[in-house]
Amino acid sequence: MCGDGVVQLGVEACDDGNAVDDDQCSSTCVRATCGDGIRNGDESGVDCGGKCSACALGEACDDGLDCVTGSCAAGLCVSARHCADVLELGVGDSDGVYVIDGDGPEGPQPPLEVYCEMSLEGGGWTAIYNRGDAVASFAEAAAFEASLATLADAEVVYPWSESQAVHSGGLDLSLYHEALFAWEPVDTLDPTRYAILGRDEGLAGLCVVDGPCPGATSLGVVDVFPSGDVVEVFTGDPQHWPQVGLGLGVGDQTIVWGYDRDGSATSNWANWYLEGPAGVAGNTPEIAAASWRYAIYIR
Repeated sequence: MCGDGVVQLGVEACDDGNAVDDDQCSSTCVRATCGDGIRNGDESGVDCGGKCSACALGEACDDGLDCVTGSCAAGLCVSARHCADVLELGVGDSDGVYVIDGDGPEGPQPPLEVYCEMSLEGGGWTAIYNRGDAVASFAEAAAFEASLATLADAEVVYPWSESQAVHSGGLDLSLYHEALFAWEPVDTLDPTRYAILGRDEGLAGLCVVDGPCPGATSLGVVDVFPSGDVVEVFTGDPQHWPQVGLGLGVGDQTIVWGYDRDGSATSNWANWYLEGPAGVAGNTPEIAAASWRYAIYIR
């Protein structure tokens, strides 16, 4: 009989000796399948999750692998469009790699993995650039500049990686409203010296994030940490301002950070002072020679 724990060949498909329907074998000795209309076996939802196909938005899940969206929170499949959603939806709150789906589960773009910085300025930052090469010559500075002027598809950008491009391609930059530009010693994961640029209209069309920077273009006002200064920042031009990224084009190349194409007496890379000429990495104790990294995050 069904339920005696003995499989009758040709009669029963299985017999696990119990009357439970939501395990691998039903009370009528039928094996669980992905199309039987019952949540059974290792499924997280009805006929989805586990060994079955991924579950849709709002269906039950045990982890992100059960979901079409790649994200599971509080037992339900959720759709995280960016790292801020990952944090707000409760998918995760620690630094690391997460799945986001910028256009949602119904959009044509597939979900992708990105590195989320969750412990800096409230968290929810998507890493799109990181480089830790020591710049000791104009050739190396030019290579650094070229990587910042090149866009590539979004991917995982670790704090210890060496980006050859800004990885913002494929992200819906209208959903992002802040860009964070940071220096940090390579052995420290969370930046402590940085500038945050906020744009109510979103980051679409913002050079450095969405394409190369034309010369002498004002990007807006940034808050500088830890100094507390608030400054207007510009892209560079070959004669006066730092050519890459943010720089304050006033007077004798006074800058927040950037590559000094004119080659000041103290060489190619800027410090974080708002006064004085550009300098090599190592101009401040926080940017120790050959031991720093430079990163861009968006939120």
